[in-house]
Amino acid sequence: MEVHINPSYTQLTDFIMSVPKHEYTPEKVYCNRRNTVERVSYKGQQYVIKKYKRPVLLNCVVYTWFRKNKPLRAYENAETLLRKGFDTAAPIAYLIFKKNGFYHTGYFISEYIPYPTLDEVFREGTDNERKEWESAFVDYTVRLHQAGIIHRDYNARNLIVHKEGDKHCIAMIDINQLTFGKVTPRAAMVSLELFRQDIPHLETLIPAYAEGMGFDADECLKLLRQSQERRAKRRAFKHWFKRNILGKK
Repeated sequence: MEVHINPSYTQLTDFIMSVPKHEYTPEKVYCNRRNTVERVSYKGQQYVIKKYKRPVLLNCVVYTWFRKNKPLRAYENAETLLRKGFDTAAPIAYLIFKKNGFYHTGYFISEYIPYPTLDEVFREGTDNERKEWESAFVDYTVRLHQAGIIHRDYNARNLIVHKEGDKHCIAMIDINQLTFGKVTPRAAMVSLELFRQDIPHLETLIPAYAEGMGFDADECLKLLRQSQERRAKRRAFKHWFKRNILGKK
């Protein structure tokens, strides 16, 4: 077992080492599919534990020799975001387990951010509140992309939001799929296209985003539509393959 504990959280060592034994009672389970995300309490404070289940055999090899595994990426990405001035759940520790010399499973432990997701605000807020947060979302995305950060699973469930006076505060979570480097219009629109399910009128926000980035708005809109078309074709092919080749409904 490989364990790395943030030096600021060594007082949580006993708690961290108990996590693989599941010696805790989850207060809330956010996800229990490919990975498990749980909120827990320890000595009056709340934390989030994300367990990465065993990947397919090929990825066990990849994560051992060719690519950073998910717990390590989550921890390092959190450090990078904070260093660049973007809020995220403070990283506490990661634990990595190997079997027969290959990556098997892992855990990432972080602070808990006690605010709603942008998705919840969009669904439950007033029209004026949604418009405010859409504007804040555009400003945040411009700042993110200017810093050379792209989230390849960018959606409203991965942004935690709250207000401090008139300031709209946004923190990013579920940060395994971050890439760093110069952001092109095409890469930006591929990332933003995922927000179509959260903001059906996403196209109306693109001119403001393009202006902030110094991009051509018409080119961005064209690239956004192309990304949407490619995603629709991939979904259609997946559905056809499952129905006609795998025999699934």
